[in-house]
Amino acid sequence: RMPQAIEGWDFAETTQVPVTEAGLSSAFVGNFRNLWIGQRLAVTVQVLSEAFATSNWATGFLVAARWDVQSDHPAALGRIVNILADEDAGS
Repeated sequence: RMPQAIEGWDFAETTQVPVTEAGLSSAFVGNFRNLWIGQRLAVTVQVLSEAFATSNWATGFLVAARWDVQSDHPAALGRIVNILADEDAGS
């Protein structure tokens, strides 16, 4: 059962938050309207045709970009750590 203090909150789930060796995870909570996302480096594309020419004449691409996040009100966001998942969750 979800704790009563957070029952009315909106949730989004992801598999991108790592689980530690002890089987613990984290939750990022808060008002994400205060979160800024900025592009630090323009998207670059490099053709890697020479590396793939021996394999079915395929062409490879190397794509890179750098992004950053920041809150305009840090107290509006937080992280809950060492969460042990309930094995029955989601059933």
